[in-house]
Amino acid sequence: MGRAFINGWVSLPTCGDVYLEHGLPRRVWVTNSTHVVAERVMDEIAELTGLLVTLGNWEPGEGEEGMEAVLRVNPADIDLIMQQLAESAAETFVDRYQKMIDSEDVDYDEEAFAEAMQTALGLCGLHWDQVDESALRQDYCLALHRASEEIAAKYYQ
Repeated sequence: MGRAFINGWVSLPTCGDVYLEHGLPRRVWVTNSTHVVAERVMDEIAELTGLLVTLGNWEPGEGEEGMEAVLRVNPADIDLIMQQLAESAAETFVDRYQKMIDSEDVDYDEEAFAEAMQTALGLCGLHWDQVDESALRQDYCLALHRASEEIAAKYYQ
């Protein structure tokens, strides 16, 4: 656990910044003066996040000095994305209710899974019919409950 709690712009070692939501790469920014080597950007993001990405088209960024590109995560990494989103959802639950997720919290499982799937599918450029929803749901719920136990034990017991 840990990457799921990184949010905001994070500097890359040599070539710009990457925007993370729940530890997941969304956008990359570089200065106009930077000679961008796409492979280097993708390698640095992979080193930071553990996820393989591809870059979208470069567009003008905020201000006059930058360029930004949307990132797409490799579909093979959807399990890792779901794991991070489960950890983030568990943190939200434990923070809100000050307890771990238990068998009575089925509605939260369903809601969190649906939101995570939408996010993961969008990040990977996939559709519902391109994944094994049942297996992803099972793994997600196990990760969600395991993370909530760890977080609750750390803060409330």
